[in-house]
Amino acid sequence: MVVATTCLLCGHDTESFDHIVRECLPTIELWMDLQVRHIHCEGNSCVGHLANLAQNIERGLVRLETSPMSIKPLLHNDACGEG
Repeated sequence: MVVATTCLLCGHDTESFDHIVRECLPTIELWMDLQVRHIHCEGNSCVGHLANLAQNIERGLVRLETSPMSIKPLLHNDACGEG
């Protein structure tokens, strides 16, 4: 896991949740096209797994450059509606 220090989208010197939501223009443009859907926890085991991994992080925004190996079977199961 990589702790983000600069915004990859706009180059701002600090990438924080506040920056992403309120200040980063490329992200704000993406928010305009965002569609929110409710998915029951049983239908998305990846979220639960990532939340468990986040328990080990003290603070800050974490950007995953690649999927953790432990999540790959869960991605497959969620995509197929299994699990």
